[in-house]
Amino acid sequence: MEHIDLRKLNNDELYAIRKQVVRLKKQGRKGAEIEEITGLYQTRISQIWQAYQARRKKDTGRRLTAEEEKAIRAVIINKVPEQLKLAGCLWTRAKICAYIKRVYRKSIVPQVISRYLKRWGLTCQRSTKRAYGQDIARIEKFKNEEYPAIAKRAKAENAYIYWGDETGVDNRENYERGFAEKGKPPVLPLPTKKNGLT
Repeated sequence: MEHIDLRKLNNDELYAIRKQVVRLKKQGRKGAEIEEITGLYQTRISQIWQAYQARRKKDTGRRLTAEEEKAIRAVIINKVPEQLKLAGCLWTRAKICAYIKRVYRKSIVPQVISRYLKRWGLTCQRSTKRAYGQDIARIEKFKNEEYPAIAKRAKAENAYIYWGDETGVDNRENYERGFAEKGKPPVLPLPTKKNGLT
């Protein structure tokens, strides 16, 4: 019998072979029989089975099911706590724990939720601020069409463009942080009008 060299297989083929070994083991087949069916050496079959059992044992320690994890991740990405009657606009570990407690009746401490967040690809990031009244389409048009024309004219006329802004004191935190997908900072909606001291 010719044996398979796993080094020559791509990831999809490796996955299919491992899945087949696990299925045959669950059926109660012996190593020699699986070797005959798959073309793998018995030592490799044993390694695949042990890796599967170790991963399964690790997964059993989780408080949330795979379906619950998927649903919670989707909520964190697509909704803000306010929409779910939780205080604030950004997700923190405490708010995620409170949401899980309310919806799934499972108590998870913030230290443990950190492991879930890491596994879900969610990181704590500084938020991007956006005013409620902002017209995103109008801003994009200005940045991509109008301002380049202004800059081109200023260059042709050997002129300078000066930008001015007010300086002041605000009663809100400058940079709030919340959990979101890695590389996609959460958006913190703010009122267009500020209350501050200038």
